[in-house]
Amino acid sequence: MNTIQSYFLNSPELTIHRIISPPEEGIFVNSYILETAHNLVLFDLPLLDSCAAFIQSFVGKLNKPISRIYISHAHPDHFFGLSRFKDQEAFASEKCIAEIAEFGYTYLEFKRSQMVAPADLPDTIKTPEVSVKDHVYTLDGVELHVKVASNVEYLEGLYLEIPQHKIFLAGDIIYNDVHHYIGQLDESGAPCLPSWISFLKKLKPSDYDFILPGHGEPAGPELITKSIGYLESLLPQLEESATDSS
Repeated sequence: MNTIQSYFLNSPELTIHRIISPPEEGIFVNSYILETAHNLVLFDLPLLDSCAAFIQSFVGKLNKPISRIYISHAHPDHFFGLSRFKDQEAFASEKCIAEIAEFGYTYLEFKRSQMVAPADLPDTIKTPEVSVKDHVYTLDGVELHVKVASNVEYLEGLYLEIPQHKIFLAGDIIYNDVHHYIGQLDESGAPCLPSWISFLKKLKPSDYDFILPGHGEPAGPELITKSIGYLESLLPQLEESATDSS
């Protein structure tokens, strides 16, 4: 069952719709639709094909064109749903695109072997076409600040900031009451967790009123401190694992 929650900000220029995948095989992943006066921007598309189809149907009912689709990173629960939008150009960071192009079908086969209901996965993988770096995309008066992050929860990917509404679309840089994935390695083979913590510590909570995480409920800037504390609590576990394998 998919759930839509709409965040009506104190401005007619922007509504953010949150689509939540189911907690079991859908792993509680969030997808977001940014609705401006005349256009839509999609941020991440889910693992399950049924959820992606739900988003596709909902987008049709909004009766506005999709201006852009941004994929935050190359973990399957954030890009598999692109297969439902084959005719729509998608945007991602350079290394995210390369990872999906190289490993997308490998991830699909792995998920098929792992899931109870593999039929709810897409038949094909769509790779984002447009590589982007840090930039500002202005749409109907709303400024989307697109930024690239490396060696966090993912190897490389995007997050969005909307400064005029103090919104941080964090993707999987921040979770809320959902176990964080800490298995990502950097290009040297070292865990990304310490770098991820350092990234979060450089954020200024005062810059945000709303944080929209990749998993879990949106909340305020306290999610930054909460995530730092949670990840730091996992450092001993990571260090112990490294010692055991050496």
